[in-house]
Amino acid sequence: MCCGQKRSTLNSQGETRPSVQQDERRRASDNRANSAFARVSPPQNSQKGAQSASASQASLTAVQLRYLERSPILVRGPVSTKTYRFTGAYPLQNVDSRDVDALLRTGFFRRN
Repeated sequence: MCCGQKRSTLNSQGETRPSVQQDERRRASDNRANSAFARVSPPQNSQKGAQSASASQASLTAVQLRYLERSPILVRGPVSTKTYRFTGAYPLQNVDSRDVDALLRTGFFRRN
């Protein structure tokens, strides 16, 4: 079969590519899914069990930082190893005071 015959066979079977309307519907669905991710509720403290004295003391010396970007990120504190979730919708988080200097050096945060 030569190229022309394959083309005519394909055309006789009907158009298989998605229509422009199908592409627009798919993009709209993707946009709704992406915007839903941005509305993630602020994280709850997921640490369970007994905490050491130093961990409970660090929580008393938390510092509120503001995330300056819009995209959601997870950040692990270099000293406390706590995980912080920041989004454009929830840019303010209490951060362990031992992690503050390192996070400020990234340029993505400022003290509130």
